Amino acid sequence: MKKLIVLCIALVSSQLHAEWKKPSQDHSLNSAASAIVNPHLRFTVAAQYIYRSTDQGQTWQKDSFGLDVKNNYVQQQYIQFSDENNGFIFTVLYTNENTYKSSLFRTTDQGRTWTEIPTDVSVDYNSKLHLCEYQWFIISRDRIILSENEGKTWHDYHHQMPDSVIMNLNVLDANTWFMITNNTDGNMPSIFRSTDHGNHWTLIKKFDFSKDSVSMSMIFPGDFQIVDNHIYLVLNVYYPGCGFYYDHSLFYHLEYQYGWQTHTMPEMRLSHISRILFISGDTAYALSDNTIYKTTDGGKTWFATFGLNYENGPFTNLQVIDGILTASTSKGIVVINENSNDDINLSVKNPKPSIEILVYPNPAGDQLNIRLPEITANCDYSLMNETGQTVLNSTCQNCSLIEINTSGLARGIYIYTIHSGSTKTRGKIILR
Repeated sequence: MKKLIVLCIALVSSQLHAEWKKPSQDHSLNSAASAIVNPHLRFTVAAQYIYRSTDQGQTWQKDSFGLDVKNNYVQQQYIQFSDENNGFIFTVLYTNENTYKSSLFRTTDQGRTWTEIPTDVSVDYNSKLHLCEYQWFIISRDRIILSENEGKTWHDYHHQMPDSVIMNLNVLDANTWFMITNNTDGNMPSIFRSTDHGNHWTLIKKFDFSKDSVSMSMIFPGDFQIVDNHIYLVLNVYYPGCGFYYDHSLFYHLEYQYGWQTHTMPEMRLSHISRILFISGDTAYALSDNTIYKTTDGGKTWFATFGLNYENGPFTNLQVIDGILTASTSKGIVVINENSNDDINLSVKNPKPSIEILVYPNPAGDQLNIRLPEITANCDYSLMNETGQTVLNSTCQNCSLIEINTSGLARGIYIYTIHSGSTKTRGKIILR
């Protein structure tokens, strides 16, 4: 009988670890956040220190990147890379004056050097940094703070924002944005969508838990993923007690077919879900503390597929790197799933849309930006008003970002024309 039990345990253990493997790595770091740039280069960050590894985490180089912590408490800290050269460390500090302040550092040379970018903006304990191709966002519970010139200036984004607590933002392209919000009681999360650069928002779905069995709980969005006309959303349910304790997760699949249809899946009796990733059809993975779960039936059932000891830190990120599914913890420990290659639909990597020239924001205020796909030797651009009069005609040499001061132009509709190499772009812009 004992042999049979041992055999069953061995079989279960081999099944859990068959998909994933954990290469040899240094487990001694005590860090708060990590980023995997490519199969060899990775980073972790802990307060004012940055750790850099170029050998898959076997050895780490420690350095101070310039954050002045003093007697402040590090409330939140994130590190992320937009490409192999450009990385960002965003920190929320709780000060001795019982206020929150943010700090943003950037590298453009694969983490060899870091430069501070001023962010004299109002933040809260839950603020986070979101990067897209041409804009940077600092998302707080009651506002979105935006930079359209790579952090040179920041301003509040006031365009008819939903009157609720902001939980998360997903910017797919120049125009299409999705937002997750919640009410102040924490029991009515909603999904909004904008198709005009965040100027107007449409409610897709409101989840009202104020009158059912979880009415006394707090609902926190865990993660949401958008693939084509599908939205996958995880809501984590917490009940009040001595503080809050986790109970279960709710999983929803929204599909657009002549309107948004909601598919409610069985409750996920898992621990706190921080990340979900659909890699093809009905196959997805979810991160729950130190365990990776998998579904092969679109989220109806989930099973554990890999686990780490708690001292390795909780799993915080799940991504596809060079075609290999990779999971990483806050302490920089990485496990890889080489068996998932046949399942991976590369579209879930959210490739950047094929946009040659971007003109933003639209509508614009006192500044209009033209983002070129690369540094261009000569770019001619002009603005024509509604009467056909050319009010601006200029050339930019050896540039990739053109910043136009429009404060002296009358408010109204203009036609822009841009000649860059063999590409000609023409469109409408509104100044208001």
